Amino acid sequence: GLAADVGGLQRFPKLVGNQSLVRELVFSGRNFGAVEALPFGLVSRVCPSREDMLKDALELARAIAAKSPVAVLGAKTLLNYSRDHTVDE
Repeated sequence: GLAADVGGLQRFPKLVGNQSLVRELVFSGRNFGAVEALPFGLVSRVCPSREDMLKDALELARAIAAKSPVAVLGAKTLLNYSRDHTVDE
């Protein structure tokens, strides 16, 4: 099964949005790959090769690094907060 530490078990159903799959994965501890994770939004893309993955990751890292660090930090903080709170909070 999946350990209920640091809020992962509480966040997982919200991320996946599919109680059947959440329960299957949590209770069984079954591993799954990127192709299966993609439709549930657990990964943003699947690359055909390790080389393509590294190229895409570096391109994304460069694009983020080119932005204002203050803006990126602010966006990250807001996204992390909004993940666990309602709009009213």
